[in-house]
Amino acid sequence: MSNKNLNRFIFLLSIVGIGISSYLSFTYITHSPIACFDTGCEIVRKSRYAYPLGIPMPIIGFFGNLIIFLLSFFYTLENTPKKQVAKLLFFTSFIGFLVVVFLTAAEIFDIKAYCIWCLGSAFTMTLTFISSVYLYVKNRKS
Repeated sequence: MSNKNLNRFIFLLSIVGIGISSYLSFTYITHSPIACFDTGCEIVRKSRYAYPLGIPMPIIGFFGNLIIFLLSFFYTLENTPKKQVAKLLFFTSFIGFLVVVFLTAAEIFDIKAYCIWCLGSAFTMTLTFISSVYLYVKNRKS
């Protein structure tokens, strides 16, 4: 896959991540029900992991995905230092990946409930991280 297509994929994944986190942020802020297949989403929202430092976790996810979105956009610009932007994409997505691994483990081992939106977000961030690793490696070689 070319660097251009790989970056497009990361860009699209960030839009999906922004969509998921925007919806969940809205439900957290308004305390409205989360559209879910069962009660897992509500159980996860009521857990101690849902509001680190009093901030709704989806808002943190929104800003993480927004940073990836902006970096991916900057990567497309003509005079952008591609290696540095690819490196920033790698580190940002790595942090996001660590967060979703931790939160998914919390769902499995501590909360014992699953939120389909959270799992979708984790899947999206995992794909973003894998893609950013590939983009970073390809840019280091060029």
